[in-house]
Amino acid sequence: MAAKQAHTSDGHAVRLTPTEWHVLEILIRHEGKLVSHRQLLQEVWGPAYETETNYEPAEGWGQAAAQTVRRFGEQAEVGDFVWTRDTSGRYLLCKITGDYRYDISDASKRVDVHQVRDVAWAPRPLNDLEVPGGVIRRFVGTGSSFSRIHDDGARLLTPYLWKKLHGRPLPQLAITPAEVLASHLDPYDVEDLVYVWLQVARDFVALPRARQRDTPAYEWTMIHRGTGRRGIVQIKTGSEPGVIDAGHG
Repeated sequence: MAAKQAHTSDGHAVRLTPTEWHVLEILIRHEGKLVSHRQLLQEVWGPAYETETNYEPAEGWGQAAAQTVRRFGEQAEVGDFVWTRDTSGRYLLCKITGDYRYDISDASKRVDVHQVRDVAWAPRPLNDLEVPGGVIRRFVGTGSSFSRIHDDGARLLTPYLWKKLHGRPLPQLAITPAEVLASHLDPYDVEDLVYVWLQVARDFVALPRARQRDTPAYEWTMIHRGTGRRGIVQIKTGSEPGVIDAGHG
């Protein structure tokens, strides 16, 4: 079959193979929308290739980046909430209101942002004391720049916060103390809570190792008023149970 021709924006002819022409036709039919790799395989090469994974990503565009765009444009749905942070470390919450589109406008080129979805923003940013612990933990360490939060506490409190920030009636939440400790608070909040509990319930006193106002909490030592027993508090995330009163001395 003879190759067909297409033209660039400046009028130059480009010869396309039948396969390239078919790919172009599909992209034109879905103008402004994300076309997945699986969809291209199925429509161009047939259903037998739908699950094919033995391919090389485009130069300069790794599979991890492609997966991020797929999450953003294909898996995230209208109505989903998205958390992000600004350069000051404040948390920003928005709600997706539109479908994916690839923006090639001059404004998009100036900021080098082409993968676009319309959103509605919460009326103000939030600090870490207002944000669910499950959300805060997703911003710690390395990871994808766009990923789904599976923490049950974060998924419960995020729509609640959205309604609260917009002044809407709030539902009654049924949350157990265990859920608060494991999910709704971040590790630093839990650490502070344990410090307070040891002083109120176990007769410990918290003393800083250095007499500085900015001494971090992990440099504090707990001393029992009666026995002089020393202890420290360190909180780790995870599902394995731990014993607080594990030793004597």
